[in-house]
Amino acid sequence: MLSPTCVSTVTFIITADQDLRWMLSPTFVPTVTFIITADQDLRWMLSLTYVSTVTFIITADQYLRWMLSPTCVSTVTFIITADQDLRWMLSPTFVPTVTFIITADQDLRWMLSLTYVSTVTFIITADQDRRWMLSLTYVFPVTFIITADQDLRWMLSPTYVPTVTFIITADQDLRWMLSSTYVSTVTFIITADQGLRWMLSLTFVPTVTFIITADHDLRWMLTPTYVPTVTFIITADQDLRWMLSLTYVSTVTFIITADQDRRWMLSLTYVSPVTFIITADQDLRWMLSPTYVPTVTFIITADQDLRWMLSSTYVSTVTLIITADQGLRWMLSLTFVPTVTFIITADHDLRWMLTPTYVSTVTFIITADQDLRWMLSSTYVSTVTFIITADQGLRWMLSLTYVPTVTFIITADHDLRWMLTPTYVSTVTFIITADQDLRWMLSSTYVSTVTFIITADQGLRWMLSQTCVPTVTFIITADQDLRWMLSLTYVSTVTFIITADNTTVGLEV
Repeated sequence: MLSPTCVSTVTFIITADQDLRWMLSPTFVPTVTFIITADQDLRWMLSLTYVSTVTFIITADQYLRWMLSPTCVSTVTFIITADQDLRWMLSPTFVPTVTFIITADQDLRWMLSLTYVSTVTFIITADQDRRWMLSLTYVFPVTFIITADQDLRWMLSPTYVPTVTFIITADQDLRWMLSSTYVSTVTFIITADQGLRWMLSLTFVPTVTFIITADHDLRWMLTPTYVPTVTFIITADQDLRWMLSLTYVSTVTFIITADQDRRWMLSLTYVSPVTFIITADQDLRWMLSPTYVPTVTFIITADQDLRWMLSSTYVSTVTLIITADQGLRWMLSLTFVPTVTFIITADHDLRWMLTPTYVSTVTFIITADQDLRWMLSSTYVSTVTFIITADQGLRWMLSLTYVPTVTFIITADHDLRWMLTPTYVSTVTFIITADQDLRWMLSSTYVSTVTFIITADQGLRWMLSQTCVPTVTFIITADQDLRWMLSLTYVSTVTFIITADNTTVGLEV
């Protein structure tokens, strides 16, 4: 009958083989540790008050039964290497963290009722049959770290559990019957090499993440409903086929580093953003039909051929982040997409046959060093932005119709020539930090505003012929010679904001 008060640490190292019974009531003891190597019956009537940490290190080989009721204990840890039957009637209340580290090889059965436990972790390296009947209530995260090689079956019913994580390195068959209600996050970290089949029915789970490094066949029958976020991190080298039907999922992310053939048949409905992060080197083909998907993002670092047949309807944002070095050809037919963004760092030839219709915003962020040619025909595009840091010749043939805003952000040091014919473009902006020769043949009709923000230090020469442009603004902080051959007709306002220190000549207004 122990009653320690205000003791910082209490440790029990038990090697006894027979019956041990305590009536233990420590008060204000931060840490209590049990290191148990006994082989027989252990019974405690343990009432812990204001104990921050309780640890059980158990290497006993026979049956262990506890009747534990810890209250206001911060952390409870079970490190179990026992090989036989382990049964708990565990009822921790207001315990933030409960951890099970299990290396036992036989049957483990829990009747675990956790209330207001913030964290439950299972680290399982057992090789045989594992069956749990878990009923978790208001547990903040639940984590399963599984390295077992055989059959794992759960009847898992977490209720109001925000986070459930599975870290799986098992090589054989894994079957779950997982019914999660009001779980905010479910994560699968999978390094298994064989067939993995799930029958998941997730309801109102905000986040589902799959981190997959498996090399074999992965098939899901995945039906998440009202799941805002689904993430696939895939480093597998073989065939991946999904029959994925997502309804009212806000975010789907694919992080793909696989080197072989990838084919998806995706039907996404009402998914808020879809992201593809692709570092694969071979052929990638999608039959992607997102409907009412606001955002689709492609982050591509692949070096070979990428072909998409992308038919997006009512997609608000499409982003292509491209660092590929070879030929990239797309046949994109975007309808009613408000925003399309190209972030290009590729060094080779990039050709698009891009026909956006009713696309409000198109952005090109270009750091490529070689030749870039577009055949861009934009209709009813409200904003086109070019952010250019390329150092060599860039030639565009742009035919923009009814584009209200065109912006060029230029930091390139070499020759930039455009044959730019914007019609009914209300605003054209040039933000120039380039140090060398910049020549434009700019013929703007019905452009309301043209702005030049110039921080370049060398000779800047323009041949501008602008008609019916109400406002032209030059913001110049350059220190050297600035010469314009400026012929403005029906321009109501020309503004020069000059902080340059040298000669400014040739201004014709």
